[in-house]
Amino acid sequence: STSGDNYAESFSLDVMPFEIPKTTIEVPDFSSNINGFFAFSGIPLIDGGSLDPLRELIMNYPELRKIGDDVFAVGAWSSNEITEGGDPPPVRTAIRWVILTYNTVTGPNEWSLYQSGKVEDPELVKSFWMPSINIDSLGEVSLIFSGSSSHDPASLYFTRKRLSEPEFPEPIVLTPGTTGAQYGRWGDYFS
Repeated sequence: STSGDNYAESFSLDVMPFEIPKTTIEVPDFSSNINGFFAFSGIPLIDGGSLDPLRELIMNYPELRKIGDDVFAVGAWSSNEITEGGDPPPVRTAIRWVILTYNTVTGPNEWSLYQSGKVEDPELVKSFWMPSINIDSLGEVSLIFSGSSSHDPASLYFTRKRLSEPEFPEPIVLTPGTTGAQYGRWGDYFS
């Protein structure tokens, strides 16, 4: 409510229960082994160093959005695309993404796979990692993530697609990097 001077006198948050049973959903195979299980320096960096991909953790909770009668959940994580050659294997990571749907009216009332895919460097040189994914009320799905290689400084990348499109277009650089990164860390927790 507001008083005469347009300042809120009180605030409230309405919470509606939303219970969905647990469902196991098959997605395409991927490797979460990024430079072994102690990946504190797995992503190649321009100055000859390397960056910490924070192992194989999913950095952000999946986001939910109700569009029409469907509820959509979007999620993204990093995956090592090189699975052979060395112990631990060399690293070139890509972004794996998934869109799940839950029909609240006509469906079987369970989660199902709507789409899934991969965003990777078309030249297969750069590593992409630490993704954050979002879906808006119009069904636009956005990805923002880090990317670098031994020839490309760590930079911030972005791509977006509609729910009706099967894949993300090639990402663009939002903020280019200029040099290496200090302390082996760059780009944590943006969303």
